[in-house]
Amino acid sequence: MKIQHQTDYALGLTKEDIYVPDMNFVFGLASSDGGCAIVSTNRLKSIDPGMFRGRLLKEVVHELGHVFGLSHCPDRRCVMHFSNSLQDTDLKSSEMCSNCLAKLSP
Repeated sequence: MKIQHQTDYALGLTKEDIYVPDMNFVFGLASSDGGCAIVSTNRLKSIDPGMFRGRLLKEVVHELGHVFGLSHCPDRRCVMHFSNSLQDTDLKSSEMCSNCLAKLSP
């Protein structure tokens, strides 16, 4: 895997839904060139502020993982696992598994 070494990255947050072809919505999206990502807070909402912050953290870390070259991980507890629902997001950790972390190491 080739890690991108850019000097500038951008992360955006929006309260609007994000859509991609063949999906109803996505929680976040990273650019294919690895320069930027966006996360939507719209479907991460909860009456519990702590739950909302945890979900937002997981999705931000997930999208930044894509920015730095990581793909989706099969480990359901890894933050790089694809979330198809809030249940998926709530189940996974805000941290990367050892395999994903190793891919980030120089």
